[in-house]
Amino acid sequence: MPSGNASYRAKLRTADEAAAMIPDGATEVHWVVSENGAACLKGKSTAERARALIELAHPRFRDELTAAAKSLRYV
Repeated sequence: MPSGNASYRAKLRTADEAAAMIPDGATEVHWVVSENGAACLKGKSTAERARALIELAHPRFRDELTAAAKSLRYV
């Protein structure tokens, strides 16, 4: 999946923003792949999952996503 869209907004969202869109079993995702790489999430803590997903985001969105993860105490 592309990490951003035409309006330069990251497609990755925090749980608060995406809570209504998260399907059952979403925490059981093993792999996520984007144009910036792939991350195996299986067996990782919340902090490790958050860091791995942030690394998959386009570099322009990483600071914003890191700040959101810190404010939610994910990392």
